[in-house]
Amino acid sequence: ISGQRTPYPRRRNMTSVSSNLSNSYLSRQDHLNNQESSPNDILHRHRSTSRTSPLSYNSNTNSRRYGQINSGTNRDNSSRHPSNYQRSRGGNTNGNGYGNRNENARTLDEEVTANQGSSAPKKRPNIVLIITDDLDVELGSLNYMPRLQTLLRREGGLFPHSYTSTPMCCPSRSSLLTGMYIHNHEVYTNNDNCSSTRWQETFEQRTFATYLSQAGYNTGYFGKYLNKYKGPYTPAGWQDWMGLRLNSRYYNYTVYKNGDKVKYGDSYPRDYFPHVITNEGIRFIRENHARTDHIVPTTPPTQRGGPSTSDDSSSRTHPGAPISSRGHHTSSSPTRPRQHGTLTPNHHLPADDSNNFSRGNTGTTHHNSHHGSSTHYPSSSTPSHGSSTSQGTSPPMLLVLSYPAPHGPEDSAPEHSSMYMNVTDHHTVAYNYAPNPDKQWILQYTERMTPTQLKFTNVLMTKRVQTLQTVDIAIERIVSELRRLGELDNTYMFFTSDHGYHLGQFGLIKGKSMPFEFDIKVPLLVRGPGIVPSTEFSEITLNVDLAPTFLDIAGLTPPPQMDGRSLLPVMTQTRGRGTWR
Repeated sequence: ISGQRTPYPRRRNMTSVSSNLSNSYLSRQDHLNNQESSPNDILHRHRSTSRTSPLSYNSNTNSRRYGQINSGTNRDNSSRHPSNYQRSRGGNTNGNGYGNRNENARTLDEEVTANQGSSAPKKRPNIVLIITDDLDVELGSLNYMPRLQTLLRREGGLFPHSYTSTPMCCPSRSSLLTGMYIHNHEVYTNNDNCSSTRWQETFEQRTFATYLSQAGYNTGYFGKYLNKYKGPYTPAGWQDWMGLRLNSRYYNYTVYKNGDKVKYGDSYPRDYFPHVITNEGIRFIRENHARTDHIVPTTPPTQRGGPSTSDDSSSRTHPGAPISSRGHHTSSSPTRPRQHGTLTPNHHLPADDSNNFSRGNTGTTHHNSHHGSSTHYPSSSTPSHGSSTSQGTSPPMLLVLSYPAPHGPEDSAPEHSSMYMNVTDHHTVAYNYAPNPDKQWILQYTERMTPTQLKFTNVLMTKRVQTLQTVDIAIERIVSELRRLGELDNTYMFFTSDHGYHLGQFGLIKGKSMPFEFDIKVPLLVRGPGIVPSTEFSEITLNVDLAPTFLDIAGLTPPPQMDGRSLLPVMTQTRGRGTWR
């Protein structure tokens, strides 16, 4: 930690007591019909970005409590745009399943023409998405992330009723990317169609990244992608890419950086994957902020896999990144060498004792004596581009940071390996409640855990919480960098997980993929323009809602194949929340 390059001490492998269950109860359906839309189609349905301005923050600080809305804020402004979100799968005038188009909306060409006549066109909001792997809500892990509570929950909004449509890694991530249920994108398990050739040629061409990239966003993805992703290609829509090969790891892993294969070892902090993800994200933010070459395309390029004006699918390009016919960056974009970086002391934020994310335990936000000491992490090796707060002409950005934590093998950073010992937040009402003859057949035959298994769940819970500390620090680093560059007030920042987790619930020792609250419930927190601090949104949300939300933030109409609904009117408390879903 002091700068010596010492190998990270090996840990004993914890044998998995139970394996993930296959999601076999969902039936297959035929391929999507011809009503699907490509990114090229969406640009011609581009809505005007000059919508109703976000609501101002209420100055009444006495009412800024979680679970409340400030008394001066109208939560149902349905009279502003009553037709925008009255969605109907049939009978709508535009045939896209999203209700009537706003008559005041303009196409992308009209928007560009209007902006050319303006001396200071408004920059579209940035989007930052932080994804964790196997992070629970019901077990109480979020209570050990004080920076998350301060920077996103206290300064943003919380969706306490957020769920994944399928509690399994690859199907859930595919739904998050496409905004589609698994019977539509056809990724049924972590093996069946996960990152397959069919996925690459069809649904991967219609993720939120492809639409935003062709709408002028600078896009970057860093971290775990899909469980069966093996490279070397860069998925369509991503202009800056670092994708993990296969499943979550912390050391001794391989990534593909813009088409190049890069192997990492077991040296801390240089090779520690959460640090690498954060440093790449900060580099991307700084480089995007320094760009002055942003031009909104008036004639969008085509995308392979969707309706196209050209028969040559290999001719498509992304702004600022040469793309080959296989979708990966060509050799004209050299990969940046890995940097060791320096160790910088971390500045801790206070936690709010009154906030507790989990249900079923009586604890409050947990603190540890180690919070008073200096925690170290490597800083980004990319030099700063000054402290200017001017947005200039840099393009809006889409940044996704996908962390392995708290997924196994639960390798925490060395400085966190002695924190939060013997936590028991996972001892919920359902903990070791077995057998259950009134439930499905698996639980009918699941017996109570043995003393060894009980101890195992306690150890694993501690290790999971320890791995989350690096993610918690990363949130602070990303927010601090955005604030320093003057981008924070124009950035929507989301935090979520692909699914939940269980540790002993109903006697199930560990894992996910069960149709119960502890596996299907996921965290969803967001901060950004128009979001009243410390707000709780009562609406039920799904992971398929994120993709259309991102397009809505960019001023694009979500395509008809997306099953989700935009959360933007809910987050900003505008545009007819009463008819939102």
